[in-house]
Amino acid sequence: MKKFNKYLIKSYLNSLVAILIFILIIYTFFQVVQHTKYISRYNTPFLNILIYDLMKIPYSIYQVFPVATSAAIVVTMLKLIKNNELIAYLSFGGRLRQIAVLFLSVNFLFFLILLYYSDAINPKIEKIRAKYKDEKIFFQKHTEKLTVTDFYFKDKESIISIDLINFDKKEFDGVTIYEKDKDTISIVKRAKKAKYLGNNIWEFQDFKIFDVKKIPTLLKIYDKYKLKSKILTKFIKIKPDEPKKLSFKELSRVIKVYESKGLSAESFRLIYYNKIAVPLILIVLTILLLPLTITISRSYQYIKVAAKSLSVTIIFWVSYSVFYSLGKNGVINPFLANFSLHILFFIFGMIILLSKERGF
Repeated sequence: MKKFNKYLIKSYLNSLVAILIFILIIYTFFQVVQHTKYISRYNTPFLNILIYDLMKIPYSIYQVFPVATSAAIVVTMLKLIKNNELIAYLSFGGRLRQIAVLFLSVNFLFFLILLYYSDAINPKIEKIRAKYKDEKIFFQKHTEKLTVTDFYFKDKESIISIDLINFDKKEFDGVTIYEKDKDTISIVKRAKKAKYLGNNIWEFQDFKIFDVKKIPTLLKIYDKYKLKSKILTKFIKIKPDEPKKLSFKELSRVIKVYESKGLSAESFRLIYYNKIAVPLILIVLTILLLPLTITISRSYQYIKVAAKSLSVTIIFWVSYSVFYSLGKNGVINPFLANFSLHILFFIFGMIILLSKERGF
């Protein structure tokens, strides 16, 4: 059985690599075609666009890996059935559950890799990619805008500090502007909140101006103060639903800060669970697809089996997308939005697998 296990894993991995490469080539090709609009809009060289889209491949692997593994399982099992290898395996005392455990073991390893990959590697690559896009595609200065709490950035001769970005309300909590006179801080402006009004206009609440050249002196106080700032608008336009740009550590910190200020952290909690739920799809689809592809019959209908497997996979992805959208809109809580379909389809797959094994 060890030789069969090695043969099965080798066949599965070969199919997985081939399918993954095919999907990535198609996906990257359409990305490049879509981004050729930058040539006329920003006079961007085609080579820059190509490099930019090639830099997305690491995240693309994360996105399409569950789909590729699903297709690889179907291809591998159909190959076993077509060559009568599955019948031979069962005749020598093999069990379907052993095949399931073998696939689950490999895909659980992939699950752990994807989990680490999305948390430790992708955010770093996306930061590099974001910088490349600003500098080589749009030909503008890059501003780091991935951090959402306790960060500083420079705007001309000023240094701006923001305690917290509230994406839902388009507000900043705790904004401090340090204005320099040569090499020393001369003026400090502090606002409790800053609200985005549109057209790069910001309204600062409880706005205070201090002279700190010698002895700190309060110069002026405004209940509300309006200011036009393009760079502040850049930060508020970050989408909080991009898990590729947020790590588990950062998400945990943001959730704690939001909750400590009495703000809703559900949108970030949804992302946190999503970073686990997407790699976990590997396990769910393994249990779901294995029994659907196993058929012992004199007349094999490979197209029918493949179509059935594809249909179930599509149903799962569409259902998951619907539940995730419901979670984003606050209809159901983040945990159910991410894991309810996983639990349901996993149980359904286990029932089919066990009933199919009893039939053999």
